[in-house]
Amino acid sequence: MQKVIRKFIQWLLAPDLKDCRDEISARNQQSLYLYPGICIVIIALNILNQCDGSLLPAVIINEVLVCFVAALFCWLLVRSQKGRRPFHHATALLYLFETPVMLVALFTNTVLDSESWALSYLLFLTTMPILILDVPWHVLLDLFFWTAVFIPCCYVSKPSDVFHSDMIHLSLCFVCALLALCVVLTSRLEEVRSYHRLLYVDRLDDETGLFNRKYFLERAAQCVQRDSLYGNAYILYYDFTGMRAFNAEYGFPAGDALLSAFAKILKGVFPGDLAARFGEDHFVILTKGNAWESVGDRIIDALNDYFVSTYGRKLTTDAVSDFDPYHDQDDNTIHLSLRSGVCLVDRKISVNTACDRAREVCHSRDFDHTYSVRVYDETYKEEVENENYVLSHIDTALRNGRIMVYYQPVARAMTEQICGEEALARWDDPKIGIFAPYKFIPVLEQHKQLYKVDLFMAEQVLKDFAVKQAAGLALVPVSINLSRNDFDGRDMPHLIAALCEKYHCPHNLLDIEITESAYTADPERIDRAIDAFHALGFKVWMDDFGSGYSSLNMLQDTKFDLIKLDMRFLKDFDKKNELIISSILTMADRVGIDTLTEGVETKEEKDFLKAAGCG
Repeated sequence: MQKVIRKFIQWLLAPDLKDCRDEISARNQQSLYLYPGICIVIIALNILNQCDGSLLPAVIINEVLVCFVAALFCWLLVRSQKGRRPFHHATALLYLFETPVMLVALFTNTVLDSESWALSYLLFLTTMPILILDVPWHVLLDLFFWTAVFIPCCYVSKPSDVFHSDMIHLSLCFVCALLALCVVLTSRLEEVRSYHRLLYVDRLDDETGLFNRKYFLERAAQCVQRDSLYGNAYILYYDFTGMRAFNAEYGFPAGDALLSAFAKILKGVFPGDLAARFGEDHFVILTKGNAWESVGDRIIDALNDYFVSTYGRKLTTDAVSDFDPYHDQDDNTIHLSLRSGVCLVDRKISVNTACDRAREVCHSRDFDHTYSVRVYDETYKEEVENENYVLSHIDTALRNGRIMVYYQPVARAMTEQICGEEALARWDDPKIGIFAPYKFIPVLEQHKQLYKVDLFMAEQVLKDFAVKQAAGLALVPVSINLSRNDFDGRDMPHLIAALCEKYHCPHNLLDIEITESAYTADPERIDRAIDAFHALGFKVWMDDFGSGYSSLNMLQDTKFDLIKLDMRFLKDFDKKNELIISSILTMADRVGIDTLTEGVETKEEKDFLKAAGCG
């Protein structure tokens, strides 16, 4: 018995229908077009039943009602032919249109026509609820309401014999309507559920249960348009960095479990918002307002809880790079980071375009935190314009000699004599003017095009050596910078050596600089390159020492001939930095590595470095 009662309550409340609202509304829209025709037929029968002089007011009111219903039908017809968007509240409109029809039928069948049976009202009572597709208790409440309203009106306005006849007719109509309603409504709702299940096979991501890309874009566009969210809705694009290494470490089932857990985290952080998986480890959210600005800690805390409970380890707080080893045996952290791109949805762009822009800004650069967010805004647009200009004009600039060599002198602290120079690249563009290095070098490095500039700079330096030598000028060693990506698919040591042979330049006049960040990103590959340079007679320097996560322990293992301290040590020159610099210089001297400090601008700094033994 309890099982039957539980099933009846479940049928009555139908909680699963909240996910089928769009389909229910679409089917009720079809009922809207049937509604006027049925009403006109029933009202016409009522007019025929009331065609004598004493019931003229009832006839007039019914004729007015016919005009109203006909106008409603014409409006629906014109609206559909113009291709207007479908009603999103068709169910509410059915209830709304039912009300005046039932009230007029009630008034004309009781107050104005007290001597006849209320046939038209009973026909409406039997027919109207069956047209409505809604949660069962809503439709039953509608049937009970109009039944309950009719009884007192009939009792007050009609003679007892007519009243008793109407009650008998009402009982029969009510039972028939109730049975028909239960059968028809159950059948129609089951049809909706089956359609919804079938439809969702093509709407959901199998792994996470989130919407797939196709349905998300469709649903998000509808939500933005329906709720007028332009200027207040944001697309959030999430992507993990390090998933390939994670899968290699723990296996693909563990990776799938992580993606499912992350989907649940997003549902918890963004309740009620649309969420989708666009494939692999890419997730997208459509959210309202600026709440997304403060959810980063919640997402990372939830991920950490998952990793601790599953693997007993937390996310690392260090930078994650594709070139970093995934994790050391002694490292009790998981090297995985989450990056996010954000784009505002406004009337100028579609949801699809907003998703593309959020993805673009999400993948626009290497992130250096466990959780990083970047917004598609004017600053980003300027960066993209600059990036496109650099990539499309760099070859022309090299060909036309627009990349120029600026020599920065290197002086010994003890003698204060020039002992070398560093070759710096500057771009003199005919349209923009002097390009600041930070505007084109990072772009070229990111797109692995910086090798063109580095080889060009090496050749220009060697050409300048030849010119100076021909003029009888003294030559000092010149250092050139090489990028980490210069070694991708290229034998840079032998390319540089070949250029030296071409211009008859001794190898000891050309020093090679490689940044600390390049070394720490892939120390094994850089060590092999250093060995190759040494074998060819070149010296190799570490540039920007101290700019990243270097330690003094690195000095005993490094193969560099010289370390160049980053200028940031002298930017805030105080006792603390003096102690750090002194420690580095002392350790370097003990292991036989020469030192150089860049950015020296004051006599105080020069005197300190001289006393500390730099250079």
